[in-house]
Amino acid sequence: QSLSSELVRLSKKRSGNLEGMCVLEIGCGSGLCSLTAAMLGAKVIATDPNEQALQLLAASADSHKVSVDTRPWSLHQPFDQLATECAGRETIVIASDILYSEELAELLAARVAEACSFGAKAIVADSIGLYSPLFCTTLLKIRTLSHVSTSRDVVQQFSAPGVSTKASTRVW
Repeated sequence: QSLSSELVRLSKKRSGNLEGMCVLEIGCGSGLCSLTAAMLGAKVIATDPNEQALQLLAASADSHKVSVDTRPWSLHQPFDQLATECAGRETIVIASDILYSEELAELLAARVAEACSFGAKAIVADSIGLYSPLFCTTLLKIRTLSHVSTSRDVVQQFSAPGVSTKASTRVW
């Protein structure tokens, strides 16, 4: 299952939409997940260090007549500058297939831990799975989480605090 499918599944648990939510995508690339969240009614902030990817996503959002706020941002930057953008909204941080190295796994774990400390939930998808174990162990060393499960379980119990990854998409 893709991360976009998980967002659709989550929307079905919320009367068919993500209105009132803020979705922050880390490493958006082409922005499929961001576009999905925007089409489902969420406020969306899509981040990527690649300006060209952000420009293409902005054009795609315009052509689909949805609002996606694009931001140049990398995992080397603290999460708090993004957290204020979603103040007062239920926030979910998403990242799909960005665990390409040990460094990225450790940096993503740090940013997800920060997001959770601000009250956000996170869904991380990694189709290759090479650095998922490092991401998970690093995250659990940084932050004690009361809920770790598959993303499908989190969609069913989204009110539980946490993060998610699944096959690998997990929710924390």
